[in-house]
Amino acid sequence: MEKIETENIDLKVKLMTDFQALENSLNGEAGSSFHNIRQDAIANFNAMGFPVKKHEEWKYTNINPILKHNFIQAFDSSETDLKKEDIKNFVIKTSGINLLVFVNGRFEKGLSDIVSNDDKVFIGNFSDAQKKFTHVIENHFAKYADYKTHSLVALNTAFAKDGAFIYVPKNCEIRYENTKQ
Repeated sequence: MEKIETENIDLKVKLMTDFQALENSLNGEAGSSFHNIRQDAIANFNAMGFPVKKHEEWKYTNINPILKHNFIQAFDSSETDLKKEDIKNFVIKTSGINLLVFVNGRFEKGLSDIVSNDDKVFIGNFSDAQKKFTHVIENHFAKYADYKTHSLVALNTAFAKDGAFIYVPKNCEIRYENTKQ
């Protein structure tokens, strides 16, 4: 067996172990329909493995350099030590806009500035939205990117835990007032 193939198998085994760690970290979420999709996705990834050049859509893309990195899953849900002062040089300097800040893939409410949340509009993270908009997530999560036939989509779906979530109901009018002078 070629060295690259062995490394890919080692990474695949590591990712399967990481998924088990993700499952162990879930607090009551393990029985949700959302998690059932994640389990189906990881099973599909396990069956398909990483894409290789002999797959038609990957024949011009060599992902081996990416697979050589030692990726570490960030399951720790503790908040960051960063303060707004630490990130001010990286933030668009316009007031009155919604700003969602993520650190290592996790939404940081304390660093974010959400100005549009009201009874009609929700802007926040995926984890909070799962509680408030379960029906919306169930109707849309994993419906547009096919995790059943694309292994990297399956891998991404399996580890989906947090992200941005914006919900604007149908026929809702939103006004933005530019406060920049």
